[in-house]
Amino acid sequence: MHPQEKQAWFTLIVGLATAAVFAPALGLCLYFDKPVTVSFASFALFGLAGLTPFIGRRERRAGKVVMDERDTEIARVSTLAGYSIFWVLFVFAAVGPMLVMGPNAPISIRAHDIATPVFPAMYVVFVVRALVMVILYKKGAVHE
Repeated sequence: MHPQEKQAWFTLIVGLATAAVFAPALGLCLYFDKPVTVSFASFALFGLAGLTPFIGRRERRAGKVVMDERDTEIARVSTLAGYSIFWVLFVFAAVGPMLVMGPNAPISIRAHDIATPVFPAMYVVFVVRALVMVILYKKGAVHE
């Protein structure tokens, strides 16, 4: 398995574990009338995805060529897919309140609620990127 594919699988596993922790935390916050932002603490688990550069490090140190043009293209396409999905969700989140409440509705929001969506946004970008990367490798877009 290519080191980049191993990194993608690791990111997907960490992403699924994060989702498995986030979903019950969100449910508990909604049930007990706690701020939903408390459940976003579960995204700290996704910080383990920062360990992906260590996967394939041995091959790079041994002098093996770990990325060629096809691997670079897969990385480019999967990154583009991750950011594209993020932007679609971002536009829906930005326009959604106006569509639901009307264009002249006043909205009051706490300052920390503005920064909170950064973590789910990073999650979406990285998980979609990893998913597309795994799909492209399994599809046979790259030979080993």
